[in-house]
Amino acid sequence: MLANLLRVLVAFVLWALPTLVRAQDRPDKPGDPLAKAEALLAAAEALPGLSVLVARDGKVLFQQSIGFADFDKRIRATPATKFRIGSVTKQFTAAAILKLIEDGELQLEDTLDRFLPDFPRGDEVTIHHLLSHTSGIPSYTDAPEFMRTVTEPTTEEDLIASFAGQDFLFEPGSEFRYNNSGYFLLGHLVRKITGQPLAEYWQEHFFTPLGMNDTSVHDPAAGLTNEAKGYSFQDGKATLALDWNMTRAGGAGAIVSTVQDLFRWNEAVFGGKVIGEDSLTRALTVSEQSQDSMRYGYGWTINEDRGLREVSHNGGLQGFLSHLAWYPDQRLTIAVLHNASPPVPAMTPGAVAKRLAEIFLADDMAPTPDRQVDTTVDPAIYDRYVGRYDYGSAVMTVSRQGDKLMTRITGQPTFELFPESETKFFLKVVDAQVEFVVDEQGVCVAVKHTQGPVRFRAAKLADAAQTAEQLDAFLGIYDYRSAKMRVTRDDTQLFAQLDGQPRMPIYPMAEGVPADKRDGASGDTFQWKVVEAKIEFIRDEDGKVIAAKHTQAGATFRVEKVE
Repeated sequence: MLANLLRVLVAFVLWALPTLVRAQDRPDKPGDPLAKAEALLAAAEALPGLSVLVARDGKVLFQQSIGFADFDKRIRATPATKFRIGSVTKQFTAAAILKLIEDGELQLEDTLDRFLPDFPRGDEVTIHHLLSHTSGIPSYTDAPEFMRTVTEPTTEEDLIASFAGQDFLFEPGSEFRYNNSGYFLLGHLVRKITGQPLAEYWQEHFFTPLGMNDTSVHDPAAGLTNEAKGYSFQDGKATLALDWNMTRAGGAGAIVSTVQDLFRWNEAVFGGKVIGEDSLTRALTVSEQSQDSMRYGYGWTINEDRGLREVSHNGGLQGFLSHLAWYPDQRLTIAVLHNASPPVPAMTPGAVAKRLAEIFLADDMAPTPDRQVDTTVDPAIYDRYVGRYDYGSAVMTVSRQGDKLMTRITGQPTFELFPESETKFFLKVVDAQVEFVVDEQGVCVAVKHTQGPVRFRAAKLADAAQTAEQLDAFLGIYDYRSAKMRVTRDDTQLFAQLDGQPRMPIYPMAEGVPADKRDGASGDTFQWKVVEAKIEFIRDEDGKVIAAKHTQAGATFRVEKVE
């Protein structure tokens, strides 16, 4: 139990962090697309695998694999290698529900209580809410119980019971918040309505008819052949990642597939062979609640990339990352699968797919906007933007250097931000924009980050309560018996990294909180935001940090500082 509790700090990996480093060879320069694509994938031999496929008008233009599907057995990845695709699964679940609607088995306006009468507030949650991530139901992958049991098998009923009684995050239909509970429920409804497990329904209606012979629900008991193992890539080394039991992913992320089969899927679903035109149009309609963030329909995100319409979805879990894109007007598919999370930096699927699109759609894409610097903006206004912004698994730090505004995302270089207006800025090293959100009092409270089709909002964090020198007392290695955790610092931001896990920021619990409301937290107590966990550093009589107390999922234990 302890090992699972500690190892699972991040569940479904959804969207890669923006990378602010521009490739040395811009892919939109003239040149042979195949040569440019091959150069893009040039990588060292001893790396986890990456498989890519690009096709247009039903014809494969480029497919290649690099690295290893299995390090120990020295098995190389190929375009036929099977990877877990994580949340790319959601479009298959959405298609199943829409097909059942076409068959008259349910309607988008049906409420959850029609199928699960005992689900709390089920009379308020519709099928549309579940498909569009607007239900307000908490995501089960955020719960401490999930952290403890992710490697153990479960039943659909037991997993649903684990989140059914939790308070809603918001009123159904009022907000958008990506979550896995909705799609797990939808997968369960397929079984309730048809009498078939979701895996059997997919096999009968999608995989077999479409010739997707290497696609299935992941089942370790089935003894899959040609399957990639999942790795964590950190500090230049690959180690085996946590091995999920995929009964805990269901309709939210349980499929294993290949780039070749995902190409077949795109050709079929966007060619009208899976669901009807009206259903597909509805699936590709962005919900009002997600217009300013993920731009989500039903199982797909819908964006514009340099003047071209793009329909896509990322996915991932420990050991695997994926990206599947479709450019409808060019009828172009890009599929990228990688068996490492954290990934090899040059192999993040979303970024690879973006660059492949720039290569193969160079003649179709609009030129990168020639943004103009507004020289009338007074640099004095930059002071209100200085600070740290919460990018989830990283922090963006904005600083002022004289009359320049600078930005840096964790683990990346520092770059200048150039003003288009008093609140809108852009980078020159990459096509990315940052808009500072200011409240009525003129206080900056967040940023809106736009980079290609990726958009998100990041809240501004409270000013650091401790200096870099004070934080140095916490740095070192802590012994969790089954693993080691390294605490490091990036300026005034602390990070904690457990063996085989990404480096994650931790935040002072007492930061900006009055002493009488800190619930026992002091300047030595920090918390994770990606999971409900905290760590309190313990000092000896001389004030030296010698240990820490870790609290997570109701369990508290002491870990010694060993270095």
